[in-house]
Amino acid sequence: MIISTNHSQAQMLNPPYSNYESIKIANPPGGSINSTYGIGAYPTVIIINPDQSIAEQDIWPINISILRSKVELHGGIPSDCNVPEIFNLTLVANPEEAGELTGEGEYEAGEDVMVTATANDGWAFINWTGAMGDTLSSESTYGFVMPENDLELTANFELMSYTLSLLAAPEEGGEVVGAGIYYPGDEIEVDAIPNENWEFINWTDPDENIISEEAANTITMPEGDLTLIANFRFITLLGEQMISVKYAIYPNPVEDRLTIEADESLIGEQFIISNQAGKTVLSGKIQSKLTMINVVDLPAGMYMLSLKGMQSEPIKLIRK
Repeated sequence: MIISTNHSQAQMLNPPYSNYESIKIANPPGGSINSTYGIGAYPTVIIINPDQSIAEQDIWPINISILRSKVELHGGIPSDCNVPEIFNLTLVANPEEAGELTGEGEYEAGEDVMVTATANDGWAFINWTGAMGDTLSSESTYGFVMPENDLELTANFELMSYTLSLLAAPEEGGEVVGAGIYYPGDEIEVDAIPNENWEFINWTDPDENIISEEAANTITMPEGDLTLIANFRFITLLGEQMISVKYAIYPNPVEDRLTIEADESLIGEQFIISNQAGKTVLSGKIQSKLTMINVVDLPAGMYMLSLKGMQSEPIKLIRK
């Protein structure tokens, strides 16, 4: 079948509706256009039967896909019609569960296209790539002109990674193992290894909530950065006696109130806090197993806390 188009001017009687273009499509083979059809006051698509009767008419511009369907409905084959060719745009998410894509469909060659990739929770958009793996855009919303061929675009995503930070309190108390960058759901082995003359107390979060009293733990990585603190306690000697005496300070770093946790044998002993120049800036006595010290008046910086008369290394204290 031959489908032809004829562009003519249909003069309307009532101004300003004049000089509107009418598009006429002859259908089927052998059909011809012998007269001018002026339909209504607006540009019109007219499908003409072989007997010159009008099969159908629509306001122009009509959706190209609908126009082609209408031509086929009336027995025509729109392959020779001067209608822009339609091409398919296919969008693929990689991996499939990582995000949602919009913009897939049929487009004319030369038509402006906008596609968007929206990452699902726990995923991050990387880029748009073509059929050959070539990078087209690193923006989640990508605009381009539709080419004269079917097109497939891939939106690439990756799992978001988060940081596990492990701190030793105090730093000289021991080593921590397992810090790094992980994906949500990863099972991570962490461990707190005390140095000589120190022992592990517990794992806490920055808000001082106790997470575990076991040094070795398996942690499931959440969807977010995570900080855990391994708290250690110093084991020392009291005078010349070979007695194991234990005490700890927390939180460290401290903002306003410091707690000294000590064995009963240390009650009455004097604590000394000195600055980096060795000058005593605060002192007092251990009153009970838990002694609270107000350090809010100390300037931010590093200090050393020690117990007078004890054979022990001072504990580094951070005032933040």
